[in-house]
Amino acid sequence: MRNFSPFVHLILKLTLFNVQFKLKKIALTVTKVGAISYNLYKPIKHKAMGWMSFRMNEPVKEWFKSNLSDEVTVLDIAVVKRNTLYAAIRENKTGLVYCAVYMLRWSKQFYNFSYKPMSEFVGPCESECPKRILNLLSPLDDKNDSNGYAREWRKRCWDNIHNRERMSTGNYVIKTKEPLKFTSGAEFQYFKKIGRRMYAGVIEDNRFRSLSRVRLNTKYFEYEMIPM
Repeated sequence: MRNFSPFVHLILKLTLFNVQFKLKKIALTVTKVGAISYNLYKPIKHKAMGWMSFRMNEPVKEWFKSNLSDEVTVLDIAVVKRNTLYAAIRENKTGLVYCAVYMLRWSKQFYNFSYKPMSEFVGPCESECPKRILNLLSPLDDKNDSNGYAREWRKRCWDNIHNRERMSTGNYVIKTKEPLKFTSGAEFQYFKKIGRRMYAGVIEDNRFRSLSRVRLNTKYFEYEMIPM
């Protein structure tokens, strides 16, 4: 190994530090006690199985609008349960209005926001699009929806809207295709929304008897609505 003078060693160390500084983009920040800390800037975005992740520093709706091209116009946006964005998008050239569906995820890591972009034409599993967005969309036929995925998706969205409206009346019982097992170990197949809360129970003498308050997201299960 070649020996260098102390001066050359110093120059090499300074050069290496300068290269690392440029590569890592180290920023000096002053803490409350006056000490200097280092904040390593990370890449703006990275991909993972169709997901894009980055650090979000603005409202989601504003971010969505600012990242679209001039070839389209956003008519309305809704963020449902903080995990799905639905937007009515109009193609300025054709006038077609379709629904963009973005799955959203949040974390406490540096990359605090992730999204997966889709449109109604791929038939997303997420089908809780609000009524006001659906009412803005263009009619579909075999020409603009050749595989029928978007029409099937819209039907699921409308079915979910109607089911939620029926649930809110308190006059219907939800019967899942199979009994659902909860963390307590209990299994239930019948559920009813009473007020703003969901209850699990049993059917006795053609009447629903509640046994336990539960949290149930019906979009993950097959079920039927029984008037009761």
